Amino acid sequence: MINSWLIGLFYVSAIFGDLPTDAAIASYHPPVASHVVARNGELLTRFYAEDREFISLDKVPDTLKQAFLAAEDARFYEHEGIDMTAFARAMAQNLIRTKRNQRLLGASTITQQLSKQLYAGNQRTVTRKIRELLIAKRLEQALSKDRILELYLNEIFFGRGAYGIKRASEVYFDKPLNQLGIEEVALLASLPKAPSAMSKKSGLKRLLARRNWIMDQMVEAGFLPSVQAWLLKRKEIEIVAETEPKPAVDNYYLDQVRRDALDLIGSDRLMKDGLTISVGVDSDLQKAAEDSLRRGLMVWNSRKRWEGPVVKLNNDDWVGLSEEQRVELLNSIEKPKGTTGWHLALVTKPGKKSAAVFLDDGSLCSISAKNMAWARGGSRPSHTNRLVKPGFVVLAEKKEGNVEDPSN
Repeated sequence: MINSWLIGLFYVSAIFGDLPTDAAIASYHPPVASHVVARNGELLTRFYAEDREFISLDKVPDTLKQAFLAAEDARFYEHEGIDMTAFARAMAQNLIRTKRNQRLLGASTITQQLSKQLYAGNQRTVTRKIRELLIAKRLEQALSKDRILELYLNEIFFGRGAYGIKRASEVYFDKPLNQLGIEEVALLASLPKAPSAMSKKSGLKRLLARRNWIMDQMVEAGFLPSVQAWLLKRKEIEIVAETEPKPAVDNYYLDQVRRDALDLIGSDRLMKDGLTISVGVDSDLQKAAEDSLRRGLMVWNSRKRWEGPVVKLNNDDWVGLSEEQRVELLNSIEKPKGTTGWHLALVTKPGKKSAAVFLDDGSLCSISAKNMAWARGGSRPSHTNRLVKPGFVVLAEKKEGNVEDPSN
């Protein structure tokens, strides 16, 4: 009897022992990236623990709110954190889906999802689920419905390293939220269920299917006319390629800014408090100075013989790869320092007058024999394969559609 009582006490303590207080909930704010800004106003870089830019709910387009409500919690403004109607409906449908070996439906409200995201965790246990429900009720008591929705839209992960709807819009569509079409906001609303889907070949097809379902839910909720939804499902959607951000100035300067900021304010404030750090550099002048220095060094370097490629790849490393896989391979190779603005170029087919190359941005270009002359002390090679072989990875820069060696 005593043992049972102790086990029960431990169980209750595990659930109730560290629930967040109303004050802690009310004061919560998601971690936000800090910005480093040049003297001329240009954004140089961002420092963050999670790649997030906070946006207040009043600046979120109604269509985006409607898409998320239709997808996740159509009765959000009616229930008090737990939607028993949706729960009963899901349980009834799950009885049928279990017999058919289909994936079971969830019934978590937006409040419950926020509870899990902030406090309850992702463990699949009864204790965790009870904590999620209790915290959801506390969230409803401590915050307004609009604040809960605002936190949810800013907190969730969308894949590609992006947290919150503002960064997701920039990462996937390269434009602000207020410029997104309904077909685009519906796609964003489909991402939290499968944030890694875009990294798989079948990902876009799956996301489009869920996006179309979300638009059907918007129609059912009265947010979208059925004819408009039918037309939008057939509209082509353009998602930007995933790329690494390029710093406005070379990394050595930004690395020093980061070290100085860490010394002054510490990691938590730098990475989470959304600070604006103004620095004395003028990015336009800095770029001009770096370009001038780089050109001068290349002129000096061109008086010597070429030292060879950055990397030599075996045929097994790249022959047979898709374009997407080649881009991934090239981006995994570390570029020499001080080569901002240059591309890694994979030599695919040396020819007599030029060598065909594949760039790290997916472009197919060429380097002419004329622009390889510097590597032979000014003498143009009779055939480019005297200098480069298939599988060589060299540094080059684009010029009017082709690629030219940066030493030229």
